Amino acid sequence: MPFDHNDHYHRLLLRQLPSGCRTALDVGCGTGRFARRLAASGIEVDALDPSAEAIEAARELTAAGAGGGPGDGAPNFRHADVTRSELPRAHYDFVSCLASLHHVPFDTVRALRKSLAPGGVLVVLGCYPEKSRTDWLWSLAAVPVNAVARALVALTERLRGTAPVGPGAVRAPVKPPTMTYAETAREAAVLLPGARVRRLLFWRYLLVYRAPVAAGDGNPAAPGGDGAGARARNGAEETVAAPEHRHDHDRDSTMTVTARLVATCAAPFPYARPDDGPSVEVTAGRRRLVQRGDAEVVVRELDRSDPARVVAETRFPTPWPRGVGQYAVAPAGDLAVFAGPYALRAVDPSGALRWEVRHRCWAGCDGHEADGEHLSSREHRYGGRGSVAFSADGALVWAHVRGPLVQDGPGAGRSTDEWLVLDATDGTVLARTETGTAAVGSFHVPHPDPQQMGLSLGEGQDGTPCGGAAGTAGPASRSTGSRTRISSCSRSALPATDC
Repeated sequence: MPFDHNDHYHRLLLRQLPSGCRTALDVGCGTGRFARRLAASGIEVDALDPSAEAIEAARELTAAGAGGGPGDGAPNFRHADVTRSELPRAHYDFVSCLASLHHVPFDTVRALRKSLAPGGVLVVLGCYPEKSRTDWLWSLAAVPVNAVARALVALTERLRGTAPVGPGAVRAPVKPPTMTYAETAREAAVLLPGARVRRLLFWRYLLVYRAPVAAGDGNPAAPGGDGAGARARNGAEETVAAPEHRHDHDRDSTMTVTARLVATCAAPFPYARPDDGPSVEVTAGRRRLVQRGDAEVVVRELDRSDPARVVAETRFPTPWPRGVGQYAVAPAGDLAVFAGPYALRAVDPSGALRWEVRHRCWAGCDGHEADGEHLSSREHRYGGRGSVAFSADGALVWAHVRGPLVQDGPGAGRSTDEWLVLDATDGTVLARTETGTAAVGSFHVPHPDPQQMGLSLGEGQDGTPCGGAAGTAGPASRSTGSRTRISSCSRSALPATDC
């Protein structure tokens, strides 16, 4: 038979078998070559394929003794579509898909994940179309190797007279893949937390997912989980256990606090610093995962009953790269506001600018003619200063900026930090007050009351005091012409060591 890309990787796949593997499922088994190799290892194998012709050939080849080596066992071949089959829950130690996953919706991996026993392994030898420059570079490397391999196999068959006939000549149905490698990696991170995906030669990728031993969907050892515990680490997923942590609040008290990892969400972007990592926000009973990359902020809304499942995703293009300024996403998820070096900018998911409020540059400049010119200047050391937050109801935006504002006009007053309250709809400044600081870092502390907000200010060096402020915005009523104001703003100073 011609050089087969899938057969070439059999040994690699077999190395993924978990210790003590007893049961396996081969999805899209074709004529059963890999299933027979599994069975030859003493594993009880269920092998499914939607092609009746392929299943019949697999049975004939098995009966004739074709296969992967010594062993008395034979796979249980079934003519079945995995998307319409009810797989046993938490049953298989090993599940394999060899060039078959692209024949079905990718989220079929949910059912495959649930069929894994605790500690079980899912491996996918998958295909992807050539779309990106990297895809084409891998293809370029594979072409000459593929040509040599095919020539050697053809020569060997001619010399030995072993060209396949009968059931051995049956080929499984072929379907071109449509899901790119990048899309596959992204979806795997969501549906299979902790999965590892890497490219292989010959237009293939390898995906390996290991089910947790003590927690996860389909694992009765720890009900309430959904898949795996994982934490993002430089773009990879590192599986972690789900221990129960018990902390005695007081030695003489019976009060205890119990924590258990019940779900994990993969990070949208790789990151090297904790500050760049994802965060989980809970607003109005909704839970979402938010992370900023160099070009966009990704907001993933999580299912209330199944926190590991993403039900919606929104992306906001960023006006400045990661590490420059802070940002906030509206509770409704329809607007993001970025606090940058010299402006507040509100954008919608399409990237359209809703509004902008310019202020004095954090580095002391009067202004900038074009975006990006501050990024190449060594004098702009405070690109990360300033912060912004939405009120609990999303109607107001609170922002810490360097004043005065550009809209105040030339000669508007001294340069000092200010705390602003803005209308989230159009960016109108509804109230403002000086913070009494100069170019300090900050972050906001949202309050359940939409009219209140906390602000933490700190220079934090050599004992320089840090400040905390609490503001209450008076009611806003555009229709009656009344003005919103910060009706109270209390500040306190603490030693830097206490902050």
